[in-house]
Parts: sequence; C-alpha cells; structure tokens
Amino acid sequence: YALKIIDQEDKTIDPNRTQAMFHYLPEGEDIAGMMATGELTFKGKTLMEQSDCRACHGLNSKSVGPSYMEISKRYRDTSLVYLTDKIINGGGGVWTKDHEMSAHPQLLREDAAEMVRYILALNKPSPQIAPKGHVQLTQTQGNYFLIARYTDKGGLVGQEILRLRPAKLIAAEADVFHQGVAKKNITGGTLMSYNENKAWICFKNIDLTGLKSVKTKLFSPKLVGNLTLRMDSPTGTLIAQIPVNGKDMEESLAKITPQQGVHHLYIAYEEQSGGINIWKRLDLHWLEFGQE
Repeated sequence: YALKIIDQEDKTIDPNRTQAMFHYLPEGEDIAGMMATGELTFKGKTLMEQSDCRACHGLNSKSVGPSYMEISKRYRDTSLVYLTDKIINGGGGVWTKDHEMSAHPQLLREDAAEMVRYILALNKPSPQIAPKGHVQLTQTQGNYFLIARYTDKGGLVGQEILRLRPAKLIAAEADVFHQGVAKKNITGGTLMSYNENKAWICFKNIDLTGLKSVKTKLFSPKLVGNLTLRMDSPTGTLIAQIPVNGKDMEESLAKITPQQGVHHLYIAYEEQSGGINIWKRLDLHWLEFGQE
C-alpha cells in the first residue's frame, strides 16, 4: 500500500500532518462506526460509563481495584467467557485479599462481554503505520481497514477508508439495501430477508479481479427464481445467476463471468413463481467467492 495525498491549498504535503492506520475488526463488531468515523467504537466503554465500574477502577490508575490497563495486560490471553463470568459473578483474591469485586447479576451477558472487549482492546498495539509499506492479513473472517488521514494547514481534516473484506460476505453486512429487504435476527446471527420481486442488497467497492465462482446459502419456502449478481446498479451488467429452487434451505454454486477492478455489487431476487411477499420471504445468509 502507499498513501497519495493531494491538497489544493497545501501544494507541499507535510508528512507530519499525515496519518496511516490499520485496523482489524472481528465479525460482528461495529463496522458502521468504523466506516463513519475511522475510529474504533466500543459499546462496552459506554456501558461501563453508565455502570458502577468507576467507583473501583480507573483507566490508568489504581483505585479500590486495579486499573483497566493493568487488567488488559494481565488477561490479554484469557478467554472472553472467563472474564465475562468474572464481571457477572464477582470474586476476589487475584489482585488483593482485602477487597472483592461485587457481582453484577443484573447485567446482560452480551453487555458484560462488550465491557471485556473494550478492556482487552486497551492493550493492543497502536494501529498507526507508515505511509508506505506492507500489511499482513492473517484472519479469514472479519474485516480489515486501511485509513488515510491528512490535516491541512487550515485545520481541515480529509480522510479515506479502504475496507478489506473476507471472501465470505455475510448478507446482513450489506452496505445498502432496497426497501423490499429487511434484516432478520435468528439464533446465532442475522440474515437478509427479501419480500419483493427485484429487491436487492448492495456491497460497495468489491474487487472482482480473479473471482470465478460464488456460493450462497439461502432459505426459499417454495419460491422459484434466480439471485442475480450485477455490477454498479440493480440493472447493471449481469456477472452471475444463482438458481433458487424453492427447496427450503439451499446451498448453490454458480460461475462468475470474469471481471476486472472494483465495483459495487448488487444481489437481486428475480422471481419466476411462488409469490414472494412479507409472509413468504427469501432469506439470504451469505455469499462466498472463489478463484476456481
């Protein structure tokens, strides 16, 4: 990667006013917040500010209990489940025998887990990187973000964010979607539920270079038609067509017409029979792209 910065007023770009950052967010983290601000946003931080945590803990300084930074360093390799249980059930004897942490049975388990994620993130290395170089992509799921930021001599800040996605796209993480599609929560995750013919979802800025196949998982209760993949608009160039056979849960594989470059990718449902409506929906779980 390399940053190229152009400012109409600053003819010479000051490298001290330039920032490059590289973040990784696991699947399910706040993608929208990152894309909107270029910063990691933690629900757990907000939850802790609204709780009694500050009565016993500080960010960098000890109080009744250890600081968040000390906790982050000690437990960096500890399971999320263990620390979540610790917050809910309370306990003592690890840091001191003089005090015990109160139990918090009123907390939802997912909220306690968000608090743990925030604390553990405090000990992660700085995301700042050089303006030119290489990065390693070691995770097969989740999202990477490369961020370029420049503050000009007048104090105005410009920013661009490049999102690097995995080969498997979770349908519910689509960037935009038609009014005939809605997010649907299920056990273990979220999917996209189509309730109109020709309704669509869109993933922006997808590099199609080298992609040759796409696999999908969907649920189609007696609906028959095709999922179509088109470039740059709902009626753009057709690059793949995936049969929907009305056999309830289906996993299908289709070939992609070879393409080059970055495009917005639209995934639409085009019905042949079955009568899709708000009571009879097509549920799309994910799409997975391949190079073979």
